[in-house]
Parts: sequence; C-alpha cells; structure tokens
Amino acid sequence: MIPDDSIQRVAEWFFLNRSCFSADTVGGGFGGPSATGRNPCETFRNHIKNFDLTAERLRYVTVECLGFDECIRSYDSENSFFYCDPPYLSGNRRYYPEKFLIGDHRRLSEILKGVKGLCMISHYENGLYDELYSGWNRHEYQSYKVSRGNTGTNRTAERPKTVEVLYRNF
Repeated sequence: MIPDDSIQRVAEWFFLNRSCFSADTVGGGFGGPSATGRNPCETFRNHIKNFDLTAERLRYVTVECLGFDECIRSYDSENSFFYCDPPYLSGNRRYYPEKFLIGDHRRLSEILKGVKGLCMISHYENGLYDELYSGWNRHEYQSYKVSRGNTGTNRTAERPKTVEVLYRNF
C-alpha cells in the first residue's frame, strides 16, 4: 500500500505538471493546450482519465539525472530506447547555463551511433544535424514555438513557425 503522503505528492506534481506552462506556476495556465487551440479543461480531464494508463506504462521506467554519456552507456541494451532532446543550437542559452556546445552535439551523435538499442533525437532543421545523423531515418514536420517568450501570446496564429526534425536509427 502506498502511504497517503506519497499519493498527495504525486497528485500535487500531476496538477502542477498539467496546469502550468513549463512548470511556470507564476504565469499559470494549462500545460500545452493554449498553444494548440484545444479546450484546456477538456485536455486536463483527458489526462485525469489516462492517469492509470500512464502510471502502468511508467511502472518499470527509470528516470535518471545523469550526463547523456553516462546514462546511455549505463542503460544501453538491445531492449533500450533512448529519446534525446538536447538544447537546440539556435536556442536561448538562459535555459542551459552550462551551455551544450557543438562538441557536445558531436559527442552525443558518436555515442548514439554506437548504441545496441533504438534511439531518436529531435532538433530544429539544421545542417549540422543532417550531417551528424546522415543515413538515419529523418522525419520533418512544421511546428509552432510554444514558449511565451517568443511573442508574448498564447494564440497559435501569432506564434512563430519552425521546422522540427526527428532523426532515428530504426
């Protein structure tokens, strides 16, 4: 049986995660739907309905706070799947005070090319990434930048568009 205080902490985390933009409890608002035009209340209720499914799916998932190289080397196997979303090269450096440099992007690419498992990495459309992941399956799609810092608005029509790319070794 799970202690009551653990259930309360999970409920608080879930509420904050689903009701904030990037954990921005000061600015508030529901997470995600404001950028897509969906009804935020309906989206929140759907998350509640799927909470048990999510909990079951994550039952045997490990979340680590490690450097990418240590994490990938520690958990790589034929049954592993790595999804990597490193800081974008053209991104705002305020979110990454240690600065993920071009050498780090190259090192991540070399490590991912050697994994036994499956991996996928996302980035804005970028020539360096096309070079680093040459030969991988590449899926491109148009997206909107969802950070409020970009335009000061939550309306999709006013947000800058971008091209996102997923590279995968499978």
